[in-house]
Amino acid sequence: KFEDLTGYTLAEIRGKNPRILQSGETPETLYQELWQTILSGQTWNGELKNRKKDGSFYFESVSISPVRDERGEIRHFVAVKEDVTEKKRLEAQLHQAQKMEAIGMLAGGVAHDFNNLLTIINGYSELLASDTSLPEQIRQRLTTIQRAGEKAADLTRQLLLFGRRQPGNPAPLDLNSLLSGLVGFYERILPENIRLVVQPGPRDATIIADRSQFEQVVMNLVVNARDAMPSGGILRIDLDRVQIDPAETPNFPEAEPGSYIVLRVSDTGVGMDQEVQRRVFEPFFTTKAPGKGTGLGLPTVYGIVKQARGWIQVTSAPGKGATFSVFVPDAGSQPLEEVATVTAATDNQAAGTILLVEDYAEVRQFAAGLLAGLGYEVLPASTGEEAVEIARQYSGVLDLVLTDVMLPGISGPEAAGIIRGLYPGVRVLFVSGFVPDSLPKAQLSLTGSQFLAKPFSADELAAAVREALSATPAPRILVVDEDPAIREFVQVCLVDAGYRAEAASSSEALARLEAEPWEALLINLVPPAGDGFATIAGLRRSGRLPRLIAMAEVYDDSCQAAAKALGADATLLKPFSREPLLAAVRGVLDATRNPHSA
Repeated sequence: KFEDLTGYTLAEIRGKNPRILQSGETPETLYQELWQTILSGQTWNGELKNRKKDGSFYFESVSISPVRDERGEIRHFVAVKEDVTEKKRLEAQLHQAQKMEAIGMLAGGVAHDFNNLLTIINGYSELLASDTSLPEQIRQRLTTIQRAGEKAADLTRQLLLFGRRQPGNPAPLDLNSLLSGLVGFYERILPENIRLVVQPGPRDATIIADRSQFEQVVMNLVVNARDAMPSGGILRIDLDRVQIDPAETPNFPEAEPGSYIVLRVSDTGVGMDQEVQRRVFEPFFTTKAPGKGTGLGLPTVYGIVKQARGWIQVTSAPGKGATFSVFVPDAGSQPLEEVATVTAATDNQAAGTILLVEDYAEVRQFAAGLLAGLGYEVLPASTGEEAVEIARQYSGVLDLVLTDVMLPGISGPEAAGIIRGLYPGVRVLFVSGFVPDSLPKAQLSLTGSQFLAKPFSADELAAAVREALSATPAPRILVVDEDPAIREFVQVCLVDAGYRAEAASSSEALARLEAEPWEALLINLVPPAGDGFATIAGLRRSGRLPRLIAMAEVYDDSCQAAAKALGADATLLKPFSREPLLAAVRGVLDATRNPHSA
């Protein structure tokens, strides 16, 4: 064990002083304490940083005890040692991860407050700069303020990317295609004394990530490599696919077993020592001269990669260049999430009632004034509770809930969910400069909801509201079951998911189906009075009832016959939970929109 740990053979070490293992990096005061302790007859316990034969370091947990002769005099010392190098490495990684998480939370919180301020600054300066009644000189100065605000907004966006709080649009992304499309641009930003070498990766090097954000990852790494080679050199970009097995995960502490696409960006520049490598992803840490960088380039890379469920490894040494290896799960090894596509509005005529929920008074005043000026009726609220109360008392048609995500008391998504119960199918537009991890992401994915990041300009807010209001209305679904508790449960699940769901008993169902248009019917396989099944089957054949889901306690022969008679598109076997219910509804409604998939 000693030979394996130190690299020395027994023959090489026999008769040598243990100082041969000293690294020179253990404080002298620690050795003084050690000798004072054992010479006084006590046992010393502690950790030592030692050096192997090959010059590399290792850590030992050591217990040294004195050995006395028959007269009680100390003659020898016995040391019991344990190699704790791996333990120290894992502790350091955990500490670094916790530190980066804390910095990310701080950065996200700061960005949230700044985004509220920038929304006011940028919004009002944009409105005033477009006012042709103002003197030209004042309008020019307002434009200057606006440009400065936009630069500040870009900094907060980078902070949010570092903290993994910046919303994106993850979708399948072929990194080979991404790189081939950007090579020409990279060559233009590199000086003549830097040679760019791009090595394409394996076929189908596809990940799930936001394209624009991942373009920024590669760009920031390329710029970082360029700046590390002031005298020129070689900048290499290559792609690879690696398989990480369970036995290998100790070497990749942030990985789960599976297939990963690896993007490597290497340079032959000045390199980094261990201290710089430990801090390289911290916001505002930079080794560049003052004014030469913001210190947010690599932290932004860190945040985007983390958001894509990946991690980064850095290999470097002073004078030997650096390699940044970005590991991201292979798209073939993870489920693809549906990406909603919303068609932008073409009708510029503003009309409708908007419930505006914003706790920051100045932002609320700015947004309310802008929307009212565009012709909308605005109902302002400063908290989620106030918004719910306004919705309960309002007697008109509510078209849109425009709410900040983070509110005192109940959150914006929670308030929107309650209001959806009062106004089934109402559109929801979330706004925020910061989305904490503590907020369930399901709350931000309500059917029919959209997202606008702060800070936003007047034009961006107006466009987002138009787009939200012009989005396809949520499908209408009728829930039919003789058990009131089941009707209520199914209706609540559907309304919370953004559908316009209503409930009825079997005796009420036929009249409701014949009188109103519905996209889908969820019905228990217990026949309503009279020839109800025949009537429903007729509605199905005529096309007036596009989709039907049958619910059943037991799917026996009689239930199968009833489902077939109704022309059911899907069957739900009771008891069922929320997720199977929503999956069945999504499945049949998707088939309606895409008939070839039915």
